[in-house]
Amino acid sequence: MIKTSKDCLYWTEKPTLTGSRTKKEGHRIAKCEGRQVKYSEHDRVPDIGERITISMNSIGPAVVKGYFIEFEFVGVLAVPVTPPDWWKRQNADYNGPLKDCCGVFGSEIELTEKGGS
Repeated sequence: MIKTSKDCLYWTEKPTLTGSRTKKEGHRIAKCEGRQVKYSEHDRVPDIGERITISMNSIGPAVVKGYFIEFEFVGVLAVPVTPPDWWKRQNADYNGPLKDCCGVFGSEIELTEKGGS
């Protein structure tokens, strides 16, 4: 696990959805790292190694590598399979622990069928 600030935690365990939703926004409630967090959009969290599609900024197909918590939300860390040229240029000089990863939330991805890859 990598801690980057008091509000952001990377490489967390896979969140477990509780079946409950927040009253105001309707986000799913999940448990992760001993905390109650929110997950947006889907009925399940994709598995590590699962292929997803990142709809945000038309990034496209990606493979899930881990999870993160930012503020009260849990998201997915994924490596794009064929990232757009702008993404390659923007991230070319970064060599940190999250190299090649995109941090996205449930509402920014499309899932494959459960267990698909």
